[in-house]
Amino acid sequence: MSRRKNLVDRSVLAAVSLLMIAVSVFLTNHFYELQYPQTLVSGSICDLSSFWNCDIASLSPLAQFFGIPTSIFGVLLGAFLLFGAIWNKKSVVETNYFLALINVGACLSLLVYSLTALNGLCPGCTLYYVGSCVALLLFWWKFSVKPIPNLKVLCSYILIVAVTGFSVRYLSREKDSKMEEYAEKFLEEFRKSPDFETFNITSPYRLSSATENFADAPLRVSLFSDFQCPVCKVFAEEVLPKIIRHYQDKINVQYFYYPMDSGCNHNISQAMHPFACEAAYLAACLPDQFEGIHDKIYEKQNELSFSLLQKLANQYQVSSCYNSAEIKGKIENMILDGDKVGVQATPTMIVNGRKLEGLLPLKFLIVLFDDALKSSKKVAKG
Repeated sequence: MSRRKNLVDRSVLAAVSLLMIAVSVFLTNHFYELQYPQTLVSGSICDLSSFWNCDIASLSPLAQFFGIPTSIFGVLLGAFLLFGAIWNKKSVVETNYFLALINVGACLSLLVYSLTALNGLCPGCTLYYVGSCVALLLFWWKFSVKPIPNLKVLCSYILIVAVTGFSVRYLSREKDSKMEEYAEKFLEEFRKSPDFETFNITSPYRLSSATENFADAPLRVSLFSDFQCPVCKVFAEEVLPKIIRHYQDKINVQYFYYPMDSGCNHNISQAMHPFACEAAYLAACLPDQFEGIHDKIYEKQNELSFSLLQKLANQYQVSSCYNSAEIKGKIENMILDGDKVGVQATPTMIVNGRKLEGLLPLKFLIVLFDDALKSSKKVAKG
């Protein structure tokens, strides 16, 4: 009976280990999709809301360790636990118990970091945290061992981690060396994307104004965005300022509100971003101060609430405008403008008539923008 019970416990541990491996492989793949995307179409099945979002974890500083995705270590730990569940040797089980204990400590640290610094959770990471806790509970409750690592087993694990780490780092460098090849692929796809040059709607909300008339700039960017979208925050704070500085007096950037919130967006069936519409109403009241309120809302994104937005409305003295039917109608019209070019995700840009969805690495965007600028100059000469 005891032997049968031990087999059941090991089977449960094996199942949990496989879950940890599967989740970690998914997260590793997601990390590489963000760092080295293969298509202009973006999006992930685990980007559920502004809080439950894989991108906030994959784009954070702790997503990698010297160029190695942190999730790789989750794959390895899951493999070690699976190995111990299959080969039930005391030295291996005790070492795995020790690693499971350290792993849960690391998971708790990452959980606190996500909740305090990122103000959100990665669904995949959370599933991994749960699996890690279940694995530790199994060692503590079901296996009659102590968390004392065996030096020989531990050294073998360290060797495997080191070899894997160097291999993954080499893979990342290989991908870096192929950036030009990836960029050419994106460029070809960008040139074949639908032409929305006829989209000549102008917005009073500007983030860059090389020329007073929007259509007169060589580079014309119409940005559809959402104040509660985590990826939009990364784009607004880390990517767009660099693009604007890079092209300086050649680029016009106008902003269109596209809240992913059923409160004002007829395309959204659920309140994915419950404060996005309210944030848009506030910003829409301040066209002359738009750049400042744009930066302020993204800075406060993790703290957004109805009370905070009302406080900002009072601070900027736009309380009456903020709740007006006129301003709400303006947001709804901008959402309809987005529908005309098939906006399905944020951020989405129309760059000289060509549509770009999601967040691409800056190096790719520069290649695409350079091509749009070159084409614009050719048209002007013609």
